[in-house]
This record gives sequence, structure tokens and C-alpha cells, in this order.
Amino acid sequence: MCKKIFLKNKIFALLLIFIELIFTCSICFSEQKRITIFRKLWLSLAESEKELGLNITDEQIQELKDHLNDINFEVAEEREKVVRHDVMAHIYAYGLQCPKAAPIIHLGATSCYVTDNADIITISSTIFAPLTMSPPIVFATPVLIIAPKKFKPAAIIIACVG
Repeated sequence: MCKKIFLKNKIFALLLIFIELIFTCSICFSEQKRITIFRKLWLSLAESEKELGLNITDEQIQELKDHLNDINFEVAEEREKVVRHDVMAHIYAYGLQCPKAAPIIHLGATSCYVTDNADIITISSTIFAPLTMSPPIVFATPVLIIAPKKFKPAAIIIACVG
């Protein structure tokens, strides 16, 4: 009897962890988060280029900062149908929101600059955030996996940030 209750509790705990994992990872890997990272990368690029002496004004930098989080997905979606390129569509959409900064968005960069770096930032923040962020998070939780008797039970650790 005690063994059955223990097993049911472990399975229930595992289910709860997976439900929370799915929820929190849907936030981590959302399109909103991805495009916000794109915009932060374009802002960093512009600030670095200004520091290196390119003709970029403080007004252009401020305009980029002002529109970091208000992403116009509808405009980008329509533009992507025309250009068939997600990064270029979001450059266009960001440029409409920041007309003075439009010429410097993505200046001198490739599409891989934003896509690859955004992926690295997303994945690394998902892996390491439980160590640095406050809740809501799924804490690294050891979970016993019930395996057939011929196998030794294995422990897994699941961690994702919300």
C-alpha cells in the first residue's frame, strides 16, 4: 500500500513539473520574447557603431529604445508575405515605428546576427535563469523515473524559467 502511494505521488509530482515546464517554456520561447531580443540586439549594434564613430545620433538611439517592446506584429506579418524573410519584415516594421532610426536598424549586420544571437540568448537564459532569477520558475527538481526492474532508476533534472 505504501509503495503504491509513493509511486502515485512521484507520478503526480512529475506531471505537475511537466505542466509548469510547458507553461514557462512557452513564455521563454514566445515570438514576443524573440522579437524583443532582436530589437535589443539592433539597439546594441547601433550604440556600438555610434561609439565606433558612425554617424548615428542620440535621437536615433532614443527612438529605438522607445519602441523596444511595442512590436507591430501585423505590419511584420504583412511585410513577410511580400519579402518572404522574417528578419527583413521585422526591420521594416521597426523602421515604420522609428522613422529617424530606420536607416541604422541592422546597419552592417546579417540576418544571422539577430537570429543566431537571439537563439543563444534565449537558450542560455532558459538554462541559467533559475540560478539568477526570482520566481516564477521551475526549480531544478530531481524526479525519479520508474523503470522496469532490470534497469536502475534514473534521476533527471528539469529547469526552465518563466
